[in-house]
Amino acid sequence: MEIDNRAPHSVQELEQMAHALAQEIFHKVLKDRTLCASVVMHAALTMHRGTCKNLPPEAQRDIGYALAAYAGQLIATPHAPPVPEHQPHQFPSDLPTAIQ
Repeated sequence: MEIDNRAPHSVQELEQMAHALAQEIFHKVLKDRTLCASVVMHAALTMHRGTCKNLPPEAQRDIGYALAAYAGQLIATPHAPPVPEHQPHQFPSDLPTAIQ
C-alpha cells in the first residue's frame, strides 16, 4: 500500500496504512539488527509521544483512552503471572540494615 499524507476514510483503511508504515519502518530501520525489545518499545513510545504532543487536546485524550485500553489488554493477558496480593502491613524480613 502506498503511504501518503492523506487521512484515512475508514478504520480499515487506517489499519492498512498503519500496517504498511510499520512494515516500512521495520524494513528500513530494524531489519537485520539485533536490539533489546525494551529499547525498540521505548523508541516507539517516544515517537508516539512526540507525535501526540502536536495533536489537539481532544485527540490526545482519545489516544490516551485507546492506550489505556491496550494496556488493560496487556495486563489481562492469560500468560502473565498472577499479580501478587498487596499486603501493606507485611514487610520482608530479609531487608538489609545499615549495619549489614
